[in-house]
Amino acid sequence: MLINNDGYTVERAIHGENQCYNDIPKCDWQIMPKTFSATEGNSLVLKVETAGELKSALEKVD
Repeated sequence: MLINNDGYTVERAIHGENQCYNDIPKCDWQIMPKTFSATEGNSLVLKVETAGELKSALEKVD
């Protein structure tokens, strides 16, 4: 499972909320499995943005 939280929350709390070095560059995370030779036959890529979508996605992989 890959989670994009747009940065390092703990570091923001310790070293400053708006420090630019805590930001993670935007990436098309949905293509990352292809980087590791994943196919539709051996991987599942789902994008979720809400709690309901996460629940639904987790039910698919259960």
